[in-house]
Amino acid sequence: MPGVIERALRPGGVVVVEAFHRDATKGSSIGGAVVFDTGELPALFPHLRVVRYEEPIATADFGLDKVRLVRYCGERPE
Repeated sequence: MPGVIERALRPGGVVVVEAFHRDATKGSSIGGAVVFDTGELPALFPHLRVVRYEEPIATADFGLDKVRLVRYCGERPE
């Protein structure tokens, strides 16, 4: 799927992802959410330039509690 996303982007187009880090599943259930390991998102999009990548403990846009997240923004080169 990441390859499909990369090819669908025009030059200068961006992908933005916020999701749970796998650590968020330790000690609590987050349902059927998608989780990512450390550094996994940049590795999934090797042809995109990383604009920003972070793994904060924060409140997600889609949640109420502070948990470990992954935030990624990648840009297709011009």
